[in-house]
Amino acid sequence: MTALRLTEPDLDFIKELQKTGGESLKKCFQCATCSVVCQLSPDNNPFPRKEMIWAQWGQKERLVSDHHVWLCHQCNDCSTNCPRGARPGDVLAAVRAQSIRHYSIPGFMTKIVQDPKLILVALAIPVLYVLAMLGVDGHLSTLIHPPKAEVEYGSYFLSHLTLNIMFTSAFVIFLLGGLVGLTRFINDMKKTDPIPGDKDPGFIKAVIAAFFELLAHRKFKKCTAGSNRYFSHFGLFYGFALLFIVTSIVVLLILVAPDTYPINSLSNPLKLAGNLGAILLIGGGLIAIYDRLTTPDLAGQSSYFDWFFLLVILTVGITGLLTEIARFTNASSWAYWMYFFHIVFVFCLLCYLPYSKFGHLLYRFFAIVHSKRVGGYPE
Repeated sequence: MTALRLTEPDLDFIKELQKTGGESLKKCFQCATCSVVCQLSPDNNPFPRKEMIWAQWGQKERLVSDHHVWLCHQCNDCSTNCPRGARPGDVLAAVRAQSIRHYSIPGFMTKIVQDPKLILVALAIPVLYVLAMLGVDGHLSTLIHPPKAEVEYGSYFLSHLTLNIMFTSAFVIFLLGGLVGLTRFINDMKKTDPIPGDKDPGFIKAVIAAFFELLAHRKFKKCTAGSNRYFSHFGLFYGFALLFIVTSIVVLLILVAPDTYPINSLSNPLKLAGNLGAILLIGGGLIAIYDRLTTPDLAGQSSYFDWFFLLVILTVGITGLLTEIARFTNASSWAYWMYFFHIVFVFCLLCYLPYSKFGHLLYRFFAIVHSKRVGGYPE
């Protein structure tokens, strides 16, 4: 005889889901059309039908640790085929946002990038931090009275040493907090859906397979309703990857061979790679924004959580290019202000990484790893 289990709905969790994009969840009447049409749903344990009923019942603990939620790429094949307009793709997007909030350490960091009322707080933190960096270097006055000499950010604005030490320190501190939350998520996945010893390919093999899965963006190609998501995610992913690699190399050069920086030739391989990364980043962001504005039924209902990430990453790309143009054209009247805004939004992107929608990169990766280990990820 099956044991009875008392279920206590979390009403606050239901309200949070409805506020962050899942307002349609109560329309679901469990017809399972969503699970049938989804090309990413595993046959042995399909989603999102079960996730929809858990959301309706306020089963927070089941949902935030459910790795299937992260296998969804929100292509919205399920939403466009739903006979009731329950939009499962949007509901699962809201669940992912709540999952990041649930596991993040400290929790208020996720709240400030999910609550539009706290946008001034989200921006004030990096603004004050960059101003403090300028104060350490004694260059606060540069914003008000830019030097008439040739534009040189390292000499008249932020020294490479201050930028590397203070910015890297902040990034590492925020990243460590995010990794603690990610570790909690991984442990809960294992409790919710234990890894079978006889079928487990092993952690290393699963990580390698998941890595190449992300590089190829192959799952996005299976989407039919939101096919443009492949191009937007491709641009965002590879644009950020190129810029991150180039920035890391530049930081290393500054430490070991400072005479090689700044790089004054646009034909330098690092400049070419950096500019290509910026173009990919901006292009991917513009495609994502265009889709959300023109075809919300296909792109998904956008929450503040989505818009915060998209606008930050787009601003990083645009201000980065303008900062470069200002230096090469020696436009000192606005160059330092542009560089200031660029550093502020790079802070928003990197230091809020584990807490914003950018955290999807980490959570989805390890959810895919787990799915490969339990045999629930269709090839």
